[in-house]
Amino acid sequence: VTYNVTGGNLQRQIAGFTSVVAEDVNDFSVTARGNGSFEVVLSIQENRRVQTFHSFRHMPGSRSVRPFFHHKRGSLLISALLLFAILLTLGLGIMSSQAARMKAAQAQVASLQAKQLALAGWEDFRVKLGKDFLLIQMVEDQTYLSYSEDVYIPDPGGPSEDTFYGTYTVVCDTSRVIFEPEPVGIYVVSISGKVGPRNEQPVAERQMEFEINAQDNRVIRIYDEGSL
Repeated sequence: VTYNVTGGNLQRQIAGFTSVVAEDVNDFSVTARGNGSFEVVLSIQENRRVQTFHSFRHMPGSRSVRPFFHHKRGSLLISALLLFAILLTLGLGIMSSQAARMKAAQAQVASLQAKQLALAGWEDFRVKLGKDFLLIQMVEDQTYLSYSEDVYIPDPGGPSEDTFYGTYTVVCDTSRVIFEPEPVGIYVVSISGKVGPRNEQPVAERQMEFEINAQDNRVIRIYDEGSL
């Protein structure tokens, strides 16, 4: 940065210049350079706290003065804070995305577990219907048969230490069946599998529906309504 000073006493002009750029000028020095140029360094106390150095150079034949202030420390601090803010934002974004992915993976696992509970309920109903032809014997004005079972995970320690896994609920709709003399029509069996304690909000729930021929217990159609 070049400071151009017109003729006259150099020190007097420097003193006049420093009275404009700062209130307190501690000291200044003049260093001769090659080719008839010189460099002036000012030591200035700003706001009575931070001491900064203002330097300028004079080249022969110049007629204007331009101040230059060194703010390297402030620039480095701002750059460091900006970099820290960028890294912090990226880190929080990565953590949020990982948490969302983990939650989605856990929900998918729970949904599959609920589906297995619903299929277990269907298998239980199918076996009972095959062994007992009197299982679905409705009294007058009764069109539904329902029951629910708890499912436990056995532990090596014994039945008393089994871990509760979930429940499945079976509801058989017989409104489309005529029972005289033999059952004719379609049973609609709705099965719900729930993961979690019975009296609490389930972690996941899966609903499935089976249509069965009442004459030979053959499955006609299966609906998987997905997770609820």
